[in-house]
Amino acid sequence: MRKTKRRRPPAHRVDAQSSTSVAAEDLKKTSASPLTGTPEPASSKPTQINLKRLQLKEAEWIWHETVDSIRLIQRYRGLYVTAVFLSVGWVIGQVLIASINAGNPTPNVPVHQFSLEPLRSREDLAILLIVIAAVNMLFMFLMLESYAYVRSLLRYRFILGYELGGNMPAWRFERWKDTREGSIRRWTATLNTLFFLICVFVTTTALAFPFPAMKNGNMFIKAAWGAVVLLFLILAGVTILLGLRYRKQAGAASVPTIRWEDLGDVDLDLGDPAS
Repeated sequence: MRKTKRRRPPAHRVDAQSSTSVAAEDLKKTSASPLTGTPEPASSKPTQINLKRLQLKEAEWIWHETVDSIRLIQRYRGLYVTAVFLSVGWVIGQVLIASINAGNPTPNVPVHQFSLEPLRSREDLAILLIVIAAVNMLFMFLMLESYAYVRSLLRYRFILGYELGGNMPAWRFERWKDTREGSIRRWTATLNTLFFLICVFVTTTALAFPFPAMKNGNMFIKAAWGAVVLLFLILAGVTILLGLRYRKQAGAASVPTIRWEDLGDVDLDLGDPAS
């Protein structure tokens, strides 16, 4: 038998077939989506974000912010104590100067016994003391705001730890501070109570000293004095209620009523933490 040789197709037919197959593959890759009607990319790899790394970074930032806020509170206390010492030193100096002048009288100059009653009747001094009392209350407001901010940071960090730990707290230092062995509340409560009493004493003294000038003064002094007294009573009441509420535990390590992932819900009612 004769062997029949297969004939090669012409070159132009090979090129046409290869181009047709390539075009078919491209058409498959860029075929329109049945839902959107837009062509899909040939290779689409979604960008994956390491959420856990971001959470750890945020937790680190929260801790640094907490430390900075605590240092700010310590600076507030240091400035306040310094101002109180300077004020007490000035009063003691005035009393010593008056007693020295009374012990060494100048010839032909009448000696007057040192008394605070004339100072209590001065309206200019009354206005100055009312301003001091108002500034002292402003300082107390700043302290309360700083304490609330620190507690908010610690609470958020604890909730974030719940998310990282799988419904278990990843950071347990706040819970450790609420235990009997790790608690330092007896010292912090004592220090906060003493500091509160000092603030109350300074404000009360600044308001009580110019009482005769306020009683006999004009309506402006009376209105300013009354407004400062009212604000002081409200501030003292709020401070006492907060102290009684958190006298045993700070509340930052209690069981979360809201999850960290719920904070990303746009429909979340931020006014009600329990929702």
